[in-house]
Amino acid sequence: MTTTALRRAGSVLAVLAVLVLGQLVGAGPAVAHAELVTTDPVNGAQLAEPPPDVELVFTESVGLLEDGIRLLDAEGDTVPTSDPVADGSTVRWAMPSDLPDGAYVVNWRVLSGDSHPVAGAFSFGVGDGVTVTPMVAEEGQTLDAPWQVIATKFVGYFGFTLIAGTVVFAVYCWQPARRHSRIHRLFRVGLTAAAIAAVLAMLLQGPYVSAQPLTNLFDRALLSETGHSDFAAWTQIRLFILIAMAAILWPRDAFENKLNRWFAGAGVLGVAVTFSGTAHAAASGSFIERAVDSTHVLGAGIWVGGLIALAVATTGRGERPDTPAVQSFSRVALLSVLVLVATGTVNSLYRLDTPDSLWRSDYGRLLALKIGVVAAAVGVAAASRRRLSHGADRVQGTVRVEVVTTLLVLALTAVLATVSPPSTQPTDAASTATGPVTVDLDLDAGASAHVEVDPATVDGSRLTVTLLNADGAPLDARKVQLTATLPAQDIGAIDIALTATGADHWEGEFTFPYAGEWTLTLTAENAQQAAVVTSGTLDVE
Repeated sequence: MTTTALRRAGSVLAVLAVLVLGQLVGAGPAVAHAELVTTDPVNGAQLAEPPPDVELVFTESVGLLEDGIRLLDAEGDTVPTSDPVADGSTVRWAMPSDLPDGAYVVNWRVLSGDSHPVAGAFSFGVGDGVTVTPMVAEEGQTLDAPWQVIATKFVGYFGFTLIAGTVVFAVYCWQPARRHSRIHRLFRVGLTAAAIAAVLAMLLQGPYVSAQPLTNLFDRALLSETGHSDFAAWTQIRLFILIAMAAILWPRDAFENKLNRWFAGAGVLGVAVTFSGTAHAAASGSFIERAVDSTHVLGAGIWVGGLIALAVATTGRGERPDTPAVQSFSRVALLSVLVLVATGTVNSLYRLDTPDSLWRSDYGRLLALKIGVVAAAVGVAAASRRRLSHGADRVQGTVRVEVVTTLLVLALTAVLATVSPPSTQPTDAASTATGPVTVDLDLDAGASAHVEVDPATVDGSRLTVTLLNADGAPLDARKVQLTATLPAQDIGAIDIALTATGADHWEGEFTFPYAGEWTLTLTAENAQQAAVVTSGTLDVE
């Protein structure tokens, strides 16, 4: 690769980097897993009559799971109800007309558009003077994927990179690779790994989304539920393509046939497209976003897999790639990196809404780490290209380092695929200074909770929760949870993270995104795991 070409590539990468930051500054809401926007009744509502139905509204279309939404009474028992119905982003659930007075919890778990489960809970009371005292399930958000699911995704990505890289390397870069034993063995390993990962993904999906032990891989009900999902449809298409590729391209001399080479290229493209149906791009359903995601996967597969093929071909005995072959791959790799950066830029606009999203969320921090590793790999690749002018044998060491760094990129990608991007809720920076405000909440048997908010503004607040018994003495609690709701703008319950600083004292920090009258809902759980849910209002400036 000439110095001029490298300079041009560097200029393009610099421009794309500027575009990423510039677009993040003015970007609109990001696309994440489904988020609960609002509920009816609102969390902690006190109703005189039973509600005719319960409604949950999410940021995107969701799928229902078997027994995923349950109504619990004050004792934590499930109340018999009809099945809920999902209509796009709205879930409606008819309530029994003879629902007795009492406190209730809606414990929900749904499937986001990108095939990841999302869960949570909210409460309401029926009847005058009824205290909301159900056993409350954990306030959830996007659920962490078990390591088995992440490992399966990595194996799937790795298998695809071996397939894409060996096909492009053999078809375009180095003709002897079409009959090279190690290259074709690498291709077979890729097919096998990708196919096994596809099967495991479908088996693991049921227990993962239903919060059941992963030992229930072959549970008929879970397999049936998974089989009727979009996740299974895309994964099965991927498996069918892989089987077809294996049937035609398994023989060692298969790439000698021109028609087979065209089929191999089409198969690589088809497998890349299927990944967009089981990743974050599936959440929006946008054709453009899926096309970008597919192209991103394809570029990464060609680059990483081609590097592995080059590293394997340059080791051991037998014919090795000459300088023109390595130069040919260098051009392919450069194009792949440019595509990777361009599509990654577009993807970041879908996932992140502001530059600080890179460090204020787990997803952003993982993405920033991935960007750093990609940059390191590009730096090593640049060093390889400088050495290439002295012959193909001079790049073996740097190619191996490049392989290691790109495999780390694949591992980070597998984790990112299971982590939710940051919340899409916008923030309002305007506020005026004010002093601390205390919200007094009533608990059972004369006990009380005092929530001090300092300051009660949208600039950021420190919240202190103190629990007292009927005599005004400290009241011990096993667990305390606090959520904030803004009914006027239909902003659903936002969890406020609290840290225990004493048996009766909890503290946390929270930024209210909007001014207005917020509802604070407190759940206090004692040592016997009996919980009390109470709520009060707070004016935020």
